[in-house]
Amino acid sequence: MTEKERGDKTLEELRVAGQRIIVALDCDWESATRLAKALRGKVWGFKLGSEAVTQYGMNIVHALRRLEVKVMVDTELKSTPRTIGTTIHRLVFAGVEHLTLFCDNNDASLRTAIRVAGANRLVGTSVLSSLSDSDANELHQRDLVPILVDCAKRSISTGLIKMTCPAHLLQFLDEYPHIMATRRLDIFATGVRTESLFERDDHFQVATPADAIRAGAKFVIMGRPFTVTDNPLKVAEEVSEGIRFALLERDEL
Repeated sequence: MTEKERGDKTLEELRVAGQRIIVALDCDWESATRLAKALRGKVWGFKLGSEAVTQYGMNIVHALRRLEVKVMVDTELKSTPRTIGTTIHRLVFAGVEHLTLFCDNNDASLRTAIRVAGANRLVGTSVLSSLSDSDANELHQRDLVPILVDCAKRSISTGLIKMTCPAHLLQFLDEYPHIMATRRLDIFATGVRTESLFERDDHFQVATPADAIRAGAKFVIMGRPFTVTDNPLKVAEEVSEGIRFALLERDEL
């Protein structure tokens, strides 16, 4: 392989690695559109949380779609089949690529969501990365890992093929041989940060993007590393480089 061929191969690997990054736009409209323009083509796309959609409505979705970027809406839906069906229909019509709903919705609600959107658009929300075991015990009288395992099993049984998972908990799925089928799920890792932001975070525990990919994540969702910097393009390049090495270690490039 010539030096040019090696260089071209590295660039392609970095491009592929960048497509594993979803940038959470936890910021105002102007900052969100500025980030989308700067990172267009360098990452998979952008996630809007419920705060952004509540504040700006579907207008923010339409604005991003006009920039020709992919959009994920973190709706974290939990409701009746009718409400879920209506909400999802609006989002799909607007061109949303992925949207979330809680894995512990009842069967009718989950199946309605799949019927309206198709399983490929839906991402089941398992446990939040801001929760600790003590929080989980207070709310659910259970530790986080058993809840996560049940979410994975429920996702598969109802036809979901994608699920969120706090990055620091990914390793525990492999400790349950009877649910190894969870690896059929595409995992969207949350609680992902660059090392410089580990101490400035509201998530209970965090992991680096490369570590999340090594643990089996399909995508990493990260916002703050991009929203607090003056050079988001540099952050994207650095994160892509780390993901590239992780993918090479897993023989996925």
